[in-house]
Amino acid sequence: MSLAINLQSIKCLNETSEASASDEVYVLVTTALFRTPLPGVPASVAEHNVIHYGIFEDMDDDDPNPVTVSGPAFWGLDGNPAPIGEPDDVAVIVSLMEHDNGSPQQYRELVDVKASQSLLSSAANPSTARRAALLVDDVNNVLNAIDVPIPFAFDDDHLGTRLLPLDSSDLLKGGMKEKRMVISGDGGEYELVFRIRYRGWEHSVPGLADVVHVLPGTSPTSWYTPKDNVQHIAYVGTDQQIHEPFFRLDP
Repeated sequence: MSLAINLQSIKCLNETSEASASDEVYVLVTTALFRTPLPGVPASVAEHNVIHYGIFEDMDDDDPNPVTVSGPAFWGLDGNPAPIGEPDDVAVIVSLMEHDNGSPQQYRELVDVKASQSLLSSAANPSTARRAALLVDDVNNVLNAIDVPIPFAFDDDHLGTRLLPLDSSDLLKGGMKEKRMVISGDGGEYELVFRIRYRGWEHSVPGLADVVHVLPGTSPTSWYTPKDNVQHIAYVGTDQQIHEPFFRLDP
């Protein structure tokens, strides 16, 4: 079961109190994969990554439609789909920034350094939920210029940082789903939509858990449907039923 998670869209619900006519915002996403240590084995530092989306310019609260985001998935950590064993194994921390004169890349690097420190300091804590909460606090504080680990000039405004919670319903075995989050700060309010996608072959027989092999002497067929960007294979199985695995390609 491999999943990909990305920021799909962002919409301004209320503009910030900035004097400018429109907002300019960007999003930092910090993703951590916790490793549960075996008994008697020292805890290791969790793997993590920080990426940024935007700058999104001319954001107004009278815009009728959200801005569709183009950018890499933040899960898996290397941008490729990856499995998630349990929802608590992964923490996703989302930060919204109002751009003034700063560099999103420099803010990304600042959060990356702080996340490394946070995860190292909590490595001995057996509770992944507690480690996630500490990471949220540390990212929130550093973007508010508290306990800054490196010399840094703060030129952008931090609107808010929140944890994007995952639950068992997010560990998809097919298809996709969306999760919504609202972040508020400095008078502004933004809705962010995240998309979770299953990345693998799906099966047309509901509830089928086991692989059914091709019936010997029969000929599987395949086709591609460009409208929905899906690859299909159909075959007669050893159970004498017609099966149709399909794979949803990237849009």
